[in-house]
This record gives sequence, structure tokens and C-alpha cells, in this order.
Amino acid sequence: MEEEFNSEKYADYLKDNPGSGLLRVQVFTANQAFPLENVEIKVYKEIDGKRVVFYTGVTDSSGIIDNINLPTKEVKEVVESAADITATNYIIEAKYPKTSVTQEYIVSIYDDLKVIQPIRFSSVVNGGFNE
Repeated sequence: MEEEFNSEKYADYLKDNPGSGLLRVQVFTANQAFPLENVEIKVYKEIDGKRVVFYTGVTDSSGIIDNINLPTKEVKEVVESAADITATNYIIEAKYPKTSVTQEYIVSIYDDLKVIQPIRFSSVVNGGFNE
């Protein structure tokens, strides 16, 4: 259930995640042969038990939504080990309205990087799934 998020807590979240990363979503079917248009995409995160939505949109004719800007942990100036590479996780919800099928993915967003998240639906034929 989506709820209004306390603006003070949201400000605290942004303080903890002052970096910025980009997300590109690519939705396809048939082993990446066919892009899926009009897939509803929602990017959200559970914060203090509330679902906070950071982005909603619909894929274009190429099955893509590009340059979704999301807050994330800042990159450290000196990286000495893998533990120094930090990310912020979000949930991507993809719904194909012609079939009412919804899928969810967890994606890690990194400061100053673009993450490409492929989303694969089973083969779609005439608005239905091909078994």
C-alpha cells in the first residue's frame, strides 16, 4: 500500500543518499527479439514501513525508459575494498496491462553510474502469452 511519506523522514533519506544514479529499464519478450511498449514501470522503496514511489512511467515503442534519476549513497573518494562500493536498492515493478502480469526486480543504484535493468516477459502473442 502506497502512503504519503513524512517530509522530514524523506529529507533524512535524501541526506543519507546524497548521490545520484541513473536507471534505464529495457522491457522485451522472445529472447530480446521484441521490445514491449506500454509496460507500466514503477520504481519504489520501502522506507520506515511505507512504500515510497520515486518514479512511474510507461515504456516507449523501443520498450525503454531511460535516465530515471534516483538518490543513492555517494561514491567514496578512496576505494580500498569491495566494502567501499556502496549502493542503494530499489524495487522495480513492471506491469504489462494487456495480460495483467506484474513482475518485480530489485536493482542496486550506484552514484555517478547508469544501471541497465532488462525485464523479460514470456513470449507475448496478440496481447496474450504464448505457452
